[in-house]
Amino acid sequence: MSRRKPAQGIAERTAALFEEFQRTGNTGALNSAIDLLGQAVDATPVNHPDRAMYLSNLGTALGFRFGQTRRAADMDAAVTAYQQAVDATPVSDPGRARYLFHLGLALRARSVETRQAADLDAAISAFQQAVDATPASDPNRARYMSNLGTALQDRLGTAGQARSKETRHGG
Repeated sequence: MSRRKPAQGIAERTAALFEEFQRTGNTGALNSAIDLLGQAVDATPVNHPDRAMYLSNLGTALGFRFGQTRRAADMDAAVTAYQQAVDATPVSDPGRARYLFHLGLALRARSVETRQAADLDAAISAFQQAVDATPASDPNRARYMSNLGTALQDRLGTAGQARSKETRHGG
């Protein structure tokens, strides 16, 4: 009897399509990969350990499509997929930090587009949780800390702009 994962075939086809998109820029391949990743998520039971990986991959693909189209719905869907990946991963799972990091990246990207302080605050929280969940010896920790620092700088810049505007307008 085969011990295949619930959506292994879909995931393999998705990887090939995503690779084609990265190599050629073919948005049709990207759209097909997103559709297949949605099927992989749907075909994977809620409590299956691979579900978070499929959700995270879906978030990544949606983020790439957002980069192509600038459609807010794609970024919103990417944030949702990443949040679901985090939610599907036990706190004790070493992969959770990576999902938190990707969630932070998507939230920060959305905050840059929308100028919503709540998204930036959520990004900072996700980055901080990723740093906190990562051992000091893990090579990814520096990247997580760097992105946390960048998001904190964004917050300072936003706060400084708001103070400057208040000063100019007598507030």
